[in-house]
Amino acid sequence: MKFYININDYEVLELEGELINRELEDDRIDVQYSHIENGVYAPIEVSIKEYKEKWEVDKKDGSTEIVECIVRYENESFHDRFSDTIMNKFLETLDLSSYGEVKEKCFIDLLSTQEIAKKYNVVESTVRKAIMEGRLKEGVDCKKYGKSWVVKKEAAEKLWGQGRHK
Repeated sequence: MKFYININDYEVLELEGELINRELEDDRIDVQYSHIENGVYAPIEVSIKEYKEKWEVDKKDGSTEIVECIVRYENESFHDRFSDTIMNKFLETLDLSSYGEVKEKCFIDLLSTQEIAKKYNVVESTVRKAIMEGRLKEGVDCKKYGKSWVVKKEAAEKLWGQGRHK
């Protein structure tokens, strides 16, 4: 499976690997409670801010390496994923070519068609129609991963935002 690590504000590293473990820390989860009665509270909204993933990365030389990544969410959508191991090598300007392919940052901060439908109160087919009609440009505003489309948050905001989202 491919995944992307945010190297800095401009580039990402695309890697092949397998997710081994996902770990949440309590202090990285926001929970809002609602008072029911007699001092009893129930969670009404739970949002994950950050969690850790461990990936077994297939390197180009055929070896594997365990990489721990921190995944961050903003406004209920994927924001970035980064690994201290790879970030330190990047900062030391070491060669990352054995890991994967460095790409532009343009496909970080993405929303799925389902997330757009929920956030902007539109039907999923409306998002797909915008792609087919060219209002969202493939490779610029959106990209297809397998059978699913993802759209840059700023592009979705331009089309459906303007204070109309929940």
